[in-house]
Amino acid sequence: MSWLPTRRKPLSPIDALVKRTWPDLALRAIVDSPVASDALLDLADLPIEAALVLCCATTAATPTRTALASDLAPRIRSWDSVADIAKRHAVLPLVHRYLKLECPTAVPEEGLAKLRTQWQLIILYNRRLTAELVRLMGLLKAAGVPAVTFKGPVLAAMAYGSIELRQFSDLDILVRQTDLPRVAEILTAERYLSPHTRREGLATGYFQECEDAFNAPPWMEVVLKSFSRIGAAGTVSQT
Repeated sequence: MSWLPTRRKPLSPIDALVKRTWPDLALRAIVDSPVASDALLDLADLPIEAALVLCCATTAATPTRTALASDLAPRIRSWDSVADIAKRHAVLPLVHRYLKLECPTAVPEEGLAKLRTQWQLIILYNRRLTAELVRLMGLLKAAGVPAVTFKGPVLAAMAYGSIELRQFSDLDILVRQTDLPRVAEILTAERYLSPHTRREGLATGYFQECEDAFNAPPWMEVVLKSFSRIGAAGTVSQT
C-alpha cells in the first residue's frame, strides 16, 4: 500500500498563522544549531541556582552542558530559587525541558516537580494567549485590515516548534497607521481598553512615534505598533 498518497497533517491555527505571516523566515535552523551552545559557561561567579539556569537555558544539548548540569543539580539548595530565576528571565520552559530530557536522574523529584508545576501554568497561559491571538487576527482579517503578528506565540512556534517552550506575556500586532481608528474600534468592541485610542488621542499623532497597549481585564494585553505600509509577504516600513 506504499503507493497510496500520504495524508498531510493539518496545520494548527498558530502554525497556519506563522506560515501566512512570515512565509520566508526560517529561524529554526538558527535556534536548533549547536554552534556556540557551550558559550557563556563561565559560571564561577554565579550562585549555584543561577548557574544551573544558565547552563540549561537552551534547546541544543551538548555533553559539556549535560555533565555540568548533572554536577550542579544535586547540589541545589533551593529549587524554588531555581524556578524563580528561570521564570524571571523567561527561560523556565527551556530549563525544565533540558533537565527532564538530558539529566533526569541527577534532579531530585521535588526539584523537577516544582519546575513542572510552573511550566504547566505557563502552558495554560500561553495557550490562552495564543487562542486569543488567532481570534483577533481573524477579526482583523474579516474586517479587511492587514496585520502582522510578531514575538509572542509566533516566535515560540518559529524558534522552538512549540508555544510551550517560550514565555510571553502579551500579544504584539503591527498595523498600518491609516487603519488605527478601525483597529481601535474592533479592539474596543472586544472589551479592550486604552486611553490613547480615544478620538482626540488618535488626532494627536500619538501612534506615529509610540506603541499602544490595549488591556482586557483582568490580564490580557495587546500591544499595537503602527507602520506606514504592510506588504503582501509581511514586510513593513516604519515611519
